[in-house]
Amino acid sequence: MKTYNVLFISLDKDLLDQNSRVFERHKNYAKYFNKLYVSVLSKEKQIINDNNLEVISFGGSNKLFVFLKTFIKLNEFLKNNKIDVISTQDPFFTGIIGVILAKKYRIFLNIQVHAEFFSNKYFRKESIKNYFYYFAGKYIIKQANSIRCVSHYENENLISKGLNSYFCPIGIEIKDFNIKRDYDFKNNILFIGRLVKQKNIYLLLIVFSRLFKEYNRLKLIIVGEGELKNELIHSCNNLNIEEHVEFLGRKNKKEVINLITNSDFVVLPSFYEGWGLVVNEAMATGTPVIMTKTGAGGVLIKDGSNGIVIDINNEDQLYKAMKLLLTNKELRKKLGKAGQKTVLKKEWSQEYLTRKWINTLEKTTEMRTY
Repeated sequence: MKTYNVLFISLDKDLLDQNSRVFERHKNYAKYFNKLYVSVLSKEKQIINDNNLEVISFGGSNKLFVFLKTFIKLNEFLKNNKIDVISTQDPFFTGIIGVILAKKYRIFLNIQVHAEFFSNKYFRKESIKNYFYYFAGKYIIKQANSIRCVSHYENENLISKGLNSYFCPIGIEIKDFNIKRDYDFKNNILFIGRLVKQKNIYLLLIVFSRLFKEYNRLKLIIVGEGELKNELIHSCNNLNIEEHVEFLGRKNKKEVINLITNSDFVVLPSFYEGWGLVVNEAMATGTPVIMTKTGAGGVLIKDGSNGIVIDINNEDQLYKAMKLLLTNKELRKKLGKAGQKTVLKKEWSQEYLTRKWINTLEKTTEMRTY
Protein backbone atom coordinates (compact mmCIF):
# COMPACT_ATOMS: atom_id res chain seq x y z
CA MET A 1 0.00 0.00 0.00
CA LYS A 2 2.99 2.32 -0.49
CA THR A 3 0.95 4.67 -2.67
CA TYR A 4 -1.88 5.01 -0.14
CA ASN A 5 -2.47 7.75 2.40
CA VAL A 6 -4.17 6.40 5.51
CA LEU A 7 -5.83 8.15 8.46
CA PHE A 8 -6.15 6.33 11.80
CA ILE A 9 -8.43 7.84 14.44
CA SER A 10 -7.41 6.62 17.88
CA LEU A 11 -8.15 6.90 21.59
CA ASP A 12 -4.74 5.58 22.63
CA LYS A 13 -2.85 8.40 24.36
CA ASP A 14 0.31 6.27 24.42
CA LEU A 15 0.67 7.22 20.75
CA LEU A 16 1.78 10.63 22.00
CA ASP A 17 4.78 9.00 23.71
CA GLN A 18 7.52 8.26 21.19
CA ASN A 19 9.06 5.73 23.59
CA SER A 20 5.89 3.66 23.93
CA ARG A 21 5.38 0.27 22.33
CA VAL A 22 2.22 1.41 20.58
CA PHE A 23 4.09 4.32 18.94
CA GLU A 24 6.78 1.88 17.82
CA ARG A 25 4.10 -0.39 16.35
CA HIS A 26 2.60 2.46 14.33
CA LYS A 27 6.03 3.41 13.02
CA ASN A 28 6.15 -0.12 11.68
CA TYR A 29 2.70 0.23 10.11
CA ALA A 30 3.75 3.50 8.44
CA LYS A 31 6.44 1.70 6.44
CA TYR A 32 3.69 0.17 4.32
CA PHE A 33 2.02 3.48 3.39
CA ASN A 34 2.88 6.59 1.47
CA LYS A 35 1.75 8.52 4.55
CA LEU A 36 0.13 7.43 7.81
CA TYR A 37 -1.70 10.11 9.78
CA VAL A 38 -2.87 9.24 13.29
CA SER A 39 -5.35 11.51 15.05
CA VAL A 40 -5.49 10.90 18.82
CA LEU A 41 -8.46 12.08 20.88
CA SER A 42 -6.66 13.68 23.79
CA LYS A 43 -6.81 16.85 25.88
CA GLU A 44 -3.14 17.37 25.06
CA LYS A 45 -2.33 19.35 21.91
CA GLN A 46 0.62 17.82 20.09
CA ILE A 47 2.10 16.98 16.68
CA ILE A 48 4.77 14.31 16.19
CA ASN A 49 6.46 13.65 12.86
CA ASP A 50 8.59 10.57 12.27
CA ASN A 51 9.40 9.90 8.60
CA ASN A 52 6.06 9.09 6.96
CA LEU A 53 4.18 8.87 10.28
CA GLU A 54 2.41 11.93 11.65
CA VAL A 55 0.59 11.79 14.99
CA ILE A 56 -1.78 14.66 15.73
CA SER A 57 -3.72 15.55 18.87
CA PHE A 58 -5.89 18.66 18.60
CA GLY A 59 -6.53 18.98 22.35
CA GLY A 60 -9.57 20.22 24.27
CA SER A 61 -10.66 21.04 27.81
CA ASN A 62 -12.88 17.98 28.31
CA LYS A 63 -14.01 14.83 26.47
CA LEU A 64 -16.87 16.54 24.64
CA PHE A 65 -14.68 19.38 23.39
CA VAL A 66 -11.93 16.92 22.43
CA PHE A 67 -14.48 14.96 20.38
CA LEU A 68 -15.95 18.05 18.68
CA LYS A 69 -12.59 19.68 18.05
CA THR A 70 -11.17 16.48 16.56
CA PHE A 71 -14.19 16.16 14.26
CA ILE A 72 -13.97 19.79 13.12
CA LYS A 73 -10.20 19.70 12.58
CA LEU A 74 -10.32 16.39 10.68
CA ASN A 75 -13.09 17.79 8.50
CA GLU A 76 -10.79 20.69 7.59
CA PHE A 77 -7.86 18.29 7.16
CA LEU A 78 -9.75 16.13 4.66
CA LYS A 79 -10.65 19.16 2.55
CA ASN A 80 -6.96 19.72 1.88
CA ASN A 81 -5.45 16.23 1.94
CA LYS A 82 -6.03 13.11 -0.12
CA ILE A 83 -6.83 10.13 2.12
CA ASP A 84 -7.56 6.71 0.64
CA VAL A 85 -8.62 4.82 3.78
CA ILE A 86 -9.87 5.87 7.22
CA SER A 87 -9.47 3.36 10.05
CA THR A 88 -10.98 3.94 13.49
CA GLN A 89 -9.82 2.29 16.71
CA ASP A 90 -13.31 1.51 17.99
CA PRO A 91 -16.94 1.34 16.79
CA PHE A 92 -18.03 4.10 19.20
CA PHE A 93 -16.36 7.53 19.57
CA THR A 94 -13.78 7.27 16.80
CA GLY A 95 -16.19 5.13 14.81
CA ILE A 96 -18.89 7.80 14.53
CA ILE A 97 -16.30 10.39 13.45
CA GLY A 98 -15.02 7.95 10.84
CA VAL A 99 -18.51 7.13 9.52
CA ILE A 100 -19.50 10.78 9.03
CA LEU A 101 -16.23 11.84 7.41
CA ALA A 102 -15.96 8.74 5.22
CA LYS A 103 -19.46 9.29 3.84
CA LYS A 104 -18.95 13.02 3.33
CA TYR A 105 -15.65 12.63 1.47
CA ARG A 106 -16.40 9.22 -0.09
CA ILE A 107 -13.43 7.56 1.56
CA PHE A 108 -13.14 3.84 2.31
CA LEU A 109 -13.78 3.07 5.98
CA ASN A 110 -12.30 0.36 8.19
CA ILE A 111 -13.43 0.00 11.81
CA GLN A 112 -11.27 -1.84 14.32
CA VAL A 113 -12.81 -3.86 17.15
CA HIS A 114 -10.32 -4.41 19.98
CA ALA A 115 -12.62 -6.18 22.43
CA GLU A 116 -15.63 -8.50 22.42
CA PHE A 117 -18.17 -5.67 22.47
CA PHE A 118 -20.94 -7.49 20.62
CA SER A 119 -20.34 -11.19 21.33
CA ASN A 120 -19.67 -11.10 25.08
CA LYS A 121 -22.50 -10.43 27.55
CA TYR A 122 -20.09 -9.17 30.22
CA PHE A 123 -19.33 -6.02 28.24
CA ARG A 124 -23.01 -5.02 28.22
CA LYS A 125 -23.50 -6.00 31.87
CA GLU A 126 -20.53 -3.93 33.05
CA SER A 127 -22.43 -0.61 33.07
CA ILE A 128 -25.45 1.26 31.73
CA LYS A 129 -23.01 3.25 29.61
CA ASN A 130 -21.87 0.05 27.93
CA TYR A 131 -25.48 -0.82 27.02
CA PHE A 132 -25.65 2.48 25.15
CA TYR A 133 -22.32 1.78 23.46
CA TYR A 134 -23.51 -1.69 22.47
CA PHE A 135 -26.63 -0.47 20.65
CA ALA A 136 -24.93 2.57 19.11
CA GLY A 137 -21.98 0.45 18.01
CA LYS A 138 -24.25 -2.10 16.31
CA TYR A 139 -25.42 0.66 13.98
CA ILE A 140 -22.03 2.30 13.49
CA ILE A 141 -20.18 -0.89 12.63
CA LYS A 142 -22.61 -1.72 9.81
CA GLN A 143 -21.42 1.42 8.01
CA ALA A 144 -17.85 0.11 7.62
CA ASN A 145 -16.45 -1.24 4.37
CA SER A 146 -14.38 -3.66 6.44
CA ILE A 147 -13.77 -4.58 10.07
CA ARG A 148 -10.56 -5.62 11.77
CA CYS A 149 -11.19 -7.87 14.80
CA VAL A 150 -8.42 -8.77 17.21
CA SER A 151 -10.77 -11.33 18.84
CA HIS A 152 -11.53 -14.60 17.06
CA TYR A 153 -14.83 -14.87 18.95
CA GLU A 154 -15.96 -11.38 17.99
CA ASN A 155 -14.87 -11.94 14.41
CA GLU A 156 -16.98 -15.10 14.10
CA ASN A 157 -19.96 -13.22 15.55
CA LEU A 158 -19.65 -10.33 13.09
CA ILE A 159 -19.21 -12.64 10.10
CA SER A 160 -22.39 -14.46 11.15
CA LYS A 161 -24.14 -11.06 10.90
CA GLY A 162 -23.02 -10.75 7.28
CA LEU A 163 -20.30 -8.14 7.90
CA ASN A 164 -16.89 -7.96 6.17
CA SER A 165 -14.85 -8.82 9.24
CA TYR A 166 -11.27 -10.09 9.38
CA PHE A 167 -9.52 -11.72 12.32
CA CYS A 168 -6.19 -10.01 12.95
CA PRO A 169 -4.70 -9.83 16.46
CA ILE A 170 -1.62 -7.79 17.37
CA GLY A 171 1.76 -9.55 17.37
CA ILE A 172 4.99 -8.89 19.24
CA GLU A 173 8.61 -8.74 18.17
CA ILE A 174 9.45 -12.29 19.24
CA LYS A 175 13.22 -11.77 19.36
CA ASP A 176 12.75 -9.28 22.20
CA PHE A 177 11.03 -11.87 24.41
CA ASN A 178 12.50 -15.20 23.27
CA ILE A 179 14.46 -15.97 26.44
CA LYS A 180 15.50 -19.21 28.06
CA ARG A 181 14.21 -19.43 31.60
CA ASP A 182 14.22 -21.93 34.44
CA TYR A 183 11.17 -23.34 36.19
CA ASP A 184 12.32 -23.32 39.80
CA PHE A 185 9.66 -22.04 42.20
CA LYS A 186 9.89 -18.24 42.47
CA ASN A 187 6.83 -17.54 44.69
CA ASN A 188 5.64 -14.89 42.24
CA ILE A 189 2.30 -14.72 40.43
CA LEU A 190 2.00 -11.97 37.82
CA PHE A 191 -0.84 -9.91 36.35
CA ILE A 192 -0.19 -7.31 33.64
CA GLY A 193 -2.94 -5.07 32.31
CA ARG A 194 -5.15 -2.06 32.90
CA LEU A 195 -6.74 -1.84 36.33
CA VAL A 196 -10.35 -1.77 35.13
CA LYS A 197 -13.49 -3.86 35.69
CA GLN A 198 -12.97 -5.71 32.41
CA LYS A 199 -9.89 -7.48 33.78
CA ASN A 200 -11.75 -8.96 36.80
CA ILE A 201 -8.79 -8.41 39.13
CA TYR A 202 -11.07 -8.69 42.17
CA LEU A 203 -11.47 -12.40 41.41
CA LEU A 204 -7.71 -12.80 41.25
CA LEU A 205 -7.33 -11.15 44.66
CA ILE A 206 -9.95 -13.43 46.19
CA VAL A 207 -8.29 -16.56 44.81
CA PHE A 208 -4.85 -15.33 45.86
CA SER A 209 -6.14 -14.79 49.41
CA ARG A 210 -7.26 -18.44 49.47
CA LEU A 211 -3.92 -19.70 48.14
CA PHE A 212 -1.95 -17.50 50.51
CA LYS A 213 -3.40 -19.36 53.47
CA GLU A 214 -1.73 -22.50 52.12
CA TYR A 215 1.46 -20.96 50.67
CA ASN A 216 2.25 -17.93 52.82
CA ARG A 217 5.44 -17.01 50.97
CA LEU A 218 3.52 -16.16 47.81
CA LYS A 219 3.56 -12.72 46.21
CA LEU A 220 1.09 -11.34 43.68
CA ILE A 221 2.59 -8.69 41.41
CA ILE A 222 0.19 -6.37 39.59
CA VAL A 223 1.60 -4.29 36.72
CA GLY A 224 -0.49 -1.50 35.22
CA GLU A 225 -2.51 1.60 36.00
CA GLY A 226 -6.21 2.31 35.94
CA GLU A 227 -9.26 3.77 37.62
CA LEU A 228 -9.66 0.87 40.06
CA LYS A 229 -6.21 1.04 41.63
CA ASN A 230 -7.29 2.57 44.95
CA GLU A 231 -10.27 0.22 45.21
CA LEU A 232 -8.06 -2.78 44.57
CA ILE A 233 -5.60 -1.65 47.25
CA HIS A 234 -8.54 -1.32 49.64
CA SER A 235 -9.68 -4.85 48.73
CA CYS A 236 -6.20 -6.16 49.55
CA ASN A 237 -6.50 -4.58 53.00
CA ASN A 238 -9.91 -6.19 53.55
CA LEU A 239 -8.54 -9.58 52.51
CA ASN A 240 -5.46 -9.16 54.75
CA ILE A 241 -3.06 -9.68 51.84
CA GLU A 242 -1.82 -6.08 51.47
CA GLU A 243 1.75 -6.98 52.42
CA HIS A 244 1.90 -9.69 49.76
CA VAL A 245 0.39 -7.83 46.78
CA GLU A 246 2.64 -5.37 45.00
CA PHE A 247 1.27 -2.68 42.65
CA LEU A 248 4.07 -1.61 40.32
CA GLY A 249 2.32 0.75 37.91
CA ARG A 250 3.40 0.85 34.26
CA LYS A 251 6.65 -0.74 33.16
CA ASN A 252 8.68 -0.55 29.97
CA LYS A 253 9.35 -3.55 27.75
CA LYS A 254 12.65 -4.50 29.38
CA GLU A 255 11.09 -4.35 32.85
CA VAL A 256 8.08 -6.41 31.70
CA ILE A 257 10.36 -9.13 30.32
CA ASN A 258 12.26 -9.27 33.61
CA LEU A 259 9.04 -9.49 35.64
CA ILE A 260 7.61 -12.26 33.45
CA THR A 261 10.74 -14.40 33.57
CA ASN A 262 10.90 -14.03 37.35
CA SER A 263 7.32 -15.18 37.86
CA ASP A 264 5.99 -18.72 38.07
CA PHE A 265 3.08 -17.94 35.76
CA VAL A 266 0.92 -15.13 34.41
CA VAL A 267 -2.83 -14.85 35.10
CA LEU A 268 -5.36 -12.98 32.95
CA PRO A 269 -8.84 -13.50 34.50
CA SER A 270 -10.74 -11.06 32.23
CA PHE A 271 -14.50 -10.89 31.73
CA TYR A 272 -13.82 -10.02 28.08
CA GLU A 273 -10.79 -9.24 25.96
CA GLY A 274 -9.67 -8.19 22.55
CA TRP A 275 -6.69 -10.47 22.53
CA GLY A 276 -4.46 -9.91 25.55
CA LEU A 277 -1.00 -9.07 24.23
CA VAL A 278 0.64 -10.03 27.51
CA VAL A 279 -0.25 -13.63 26.62
CA ASN A 280 2.06 -13.53 23.59
CA GLU A 281 4.77 -11.90 25.69
CA ALA A 282 4.57 -14.47 28.46
CA MET A 283 4.49 -17.41 26.05
CA ALA A 284 7.48 -16.03 24.14
CA THR A 285 9.55 -16.23 27.36
CA GLY A 286 8.35 -19.77 28.04
CA THR A 287 6.20 -18.68 30.98
CA PRO A 288 2.89 -20.56 31.45
CA VAL A 289 -0.37 -18.60 31.27
CA ILE A 290 -3.77 -19.03 32.88
CA MET A 291 -6.56 -17.07 31.21
CA THR A 292 -10.29 -17.12 30.69
CA LYS A 293 -11.96 -18.30 27.49
CA THR A 294 -11.89 -14.89 25.89
CA GLY A 295 -9.43 -13.15 23.57
CA ALA A 296 -6.46 -15.48 23.03
CA GLY A 297 -7.90 -18.07 25.42
CA GLY A 298 -8.92 -21.13 23.44
CA VAL A 299 -7.36 -19.72 20.25
CA LEU A 300 -3.66 -19.15 20.88
CA ILE A 301 -3.79 -20.94 24.23
CA LYS A 302 -5.14 -24.47 24.12
CA ASP A 303 -6.18 -25.74 27.53
CA GLY A 304 -3.79 -28.35 28.93
CA SER A 305 -1.60 -28.21 25.83
CA ASN A 306 0.28 -24.91 26.00
CA GLY A 307 -1.50 -23.14 28.85
CA ILE A 308 -4.65 -23.30 30.96
CA VAL A 309 -8.01 -21.88 29.86
CA ILE A 310 -10.83 -21.49 32.40
CA ASP A 311 -14.44 -20.33 32.28
CA ILE A 312 -15.12 -16.64 32.80
CA ASN A 313 -15.59 -15.53 36.41
CA ASN A 314 -15.19 -19.05 37.81
CA GLU A 315 -13.46 -18.82 41.18
CA ASP A 316 -13.02 -22.56 41.77
CA GLN A 317 -11.53 -23.16 38.32
CA LEU A 318 -9.08 -20.31 38.78
CA TYR A 319 -8.12 -21.56 42.25
CA LYS A 320 -7.52 -25.11 41.00
CA ALA A 321 -5.51 -23.89 37.97
CA MET A 322 -3.29 -21.63 40.07
CA LYS A 323 -2.74 -24.30 42.71
CA LEU A 324 -1.88 -26.85 40.03
CA LEU A 325 0.86 -24.64 38.58
CA LEU A 326 2.16 -23.73 42.02
CA THR A 327 2.62 -27.37 42.99
CA ASN A 328 3.74 -28.93 39.71
CA LYS A 329 7.10 -27.82 38.34
CA GLU A 330 7.00 -30.31 35.48
CA LEU A 331 3.63 -28.97 34.33
CA ARG A 332 4.94 -25.40 34.46
CA LYS A 333 7.85 -26.49 32.32
CA LYS A 334 5.71 -28.48 29.89
CA LEU A 335 3.15 -25.70 29.33
CA GLY A 336 5.82 -22.99 29.23
CA LYS A 337 7.90 -24.71 26.58
CA ALA A 338 4.84 -25.69 24.53
CA GLY A 339 3.58 -22.10 24.71
CA GLN A 340 6.91 -20.76 23.52
CA LYS A 341 6.94 -23.20 20.61
CA THR A 342 3.42 -22.08 19.64
CA VAL A 343 4.02 -18.34 19.71
CA LEU A 344 7.26 -18.67 17.73
CA LYS A 345 5.30 -19.94 14.74
CA LYS A 346 5.17 -17.62 11.73
CA GLU A 347 1.42 -17.00 11.96
CA TRP A 348 1.77 -15.32 15.37
CA SER A 349 4.77 -13.13 14.50
CA GLN A 350 4.54 -9.35 14.43
CA GLU A 351 5.65 -9.23 10.81
CA TYR A 352 3.03 -11.74 9.66
CA LEU A 353 0.17 -10.12 11.60
CA THR A 354 1.18 -6.63 10.46
CA ARG A 355 1.10 -7.81 6.86
CA LYS A 356 -2.31 -9.38 7.50
CA TRP A 357 -3.56 -6.06 8.87
CA ILE A 358 -2.23 -4.19 5.85
CA ASN A 359 -3.95 -6.71 3.57
CA THR A 360 -7.21 -5.94 5.35
CA LEU A 361 -6.81 -2.26 4.50
CA GLU A 362 -5.99 -3.18 0.91
CA LYS A 363 -9.20 -5.20 0.68
CA THR A 364 -11.10 -2.25 2.13
CA THR A 365 -10.37 -0.19 -0.97
CA GLU A 366 -12.24 -2.81 -3.02
CA MET A 367 -15.43 -2.70 -0.95
CA ARG A 368 -17.08 0.64 -1.66
CA THR A 369 -20.72 0.35 -0.69
CA TYR A 370 -22.14 3.78 -1.44
